[in-house]
Amino acid sequence: MEKIVAVVTSRDVALSHPGTAATEEVAGAPGFDALLETHELAWHQLWRRFRLDLTDGDSPATVPTLRTLRLSIFHVLQTVSPHTLDLDAGIPARGMHGEAYRGHVFWDELFVFPLLTLRIPGLARALLHYRVRRLNAARRAARGLGHRGAMFPWQSGSDGREESQQIHLNPLSGRWLPDVSHLQRHVGLAVAYNIWQYYQAAGDLEFLAEHGAEVLLEVARFFAGLARHDPAMDRFRIGGVMGPDEYSTRYPGAAEPGLDDNACTNVMAVWTLRRAADVLSVLPPLQRTELVEQLGLTPAELLRWNDITRRMYVPIAEDGVISQFHGYRDLAELDLDDYRPPLRRSATARPDPGGRGPLGGRLPGVQAGGRPDAVLPALGRRAAGPARRARLPPPSRLDPPHDRPLPGPDRARLDPERARPRLGARPSTP
Repeated sequence: MEKIVAVVTSRDVALSHPGTAATEEVAGAPGFDALLETHELAWHQLWRRFRLDLTDGDSPATVPTLRTLRLSIFHVLQTVSPHTLDLDAGIPARGMHGEAYRGHVFWDELFVFPLLTLRIPGLARALLHYRVRRLNAARRAARGLGHRGAMFPWQSGSDGREESQQIHLNPLSGRWLPDVSHLQRHVGLAVAYNIWQYYQAAGDLEFLAEHGAEVLLEVARFFAGLARHDPAMDRFRIGGVMGPDEYSTRYPGAAEPGLDDNACTNVMAVWTLRRAADVLSVLPPLQRTELVEQLGLTPAELLRWNDITRRMYVPIAEDGVISQFHGYRDLAELDLDDYRPPLRRSATARPDPGGRGPLGGRLPGVQAGGRPDAVLPALGRRAAGPARRARLPPPSRLDPPHDRPLPGPDRARLDPERARPRLGARPSTP
């Protein structure tokens, strides 16, 4: 038995009615063998662009490594492909292969765009429009916190508003607990990074001038607003955020969630502010003038952005190791024995103020390494001055195996001083 089905939705283009269009598609469809032939040709052409081969020195990479990489590429291409060009779609965290995250868009696009931009730049451009179309929603979110610019949500849905959950289930304890993952402001920095990297790779000045520049400048404006000058340190600092390391959400004993001076956030904020200056320098004069007028950018604001890039604080300990956030080295070291199977009773019974982590919960008050252990090496490699001399913490044995590095900034000014008093009224010791 053969059954040929046509799927048409109201979001498709060049049709009068989905039902009519589906009927016409089925009536004009060839038989199974002909459809299979076109299907195989489409995958052959797609795979010719995306096939990946690796070598380990003079030897080919192992078969399991290649199999894993190619399977991942296959999953990406099942989620985004040339069929996505006309859709108002982002890149969901689990693609089309799992119900987790409810189809929301996080910052995972950061790791997908390099693959797409070098092979189908038009597809990367189409996907960047998902963020462009939701710029006004990001502006409203920033205004809601009393800031100018654009604050993109950690979990984005159809209209671009914040969809992060307020509570989260700890599967080990069965408790519903507060979830503050919406404090991961670095998603906006990833949006800015994607726009600039696309422009650099594709040379698409038209996209940058018409769409990307406005988004990148508004992200830069938001993070410049988050940065506060600390007179005692003569440095700019960003407080009350959650870094890519989702194990740490607040200081021990603090009433409010959030951490100060997350290294990844602060350094990428510097990177974004520097790219904002680059964007203004490459735009055609007329479009630059119109955009500056439209956004109300003033010379004083741009001077402050430049000042922030030169005096942003990043916590670097006396031994030269970059801390994940201010006060990280003051915390107790994690007892890994508690988290090796079989789990000790203390690990499952420990109070848990969050809702996620390696055991379904946060790890409060301890030095737990997660994504920053993969993120920060890239930051350190491309930073200049003191950053080149800074060392990075050893990878945590609790790191999720799928985490990948966030590309870093150019010549960010990192402060090698020992950690100073925290922002606000946070306790100085655990």
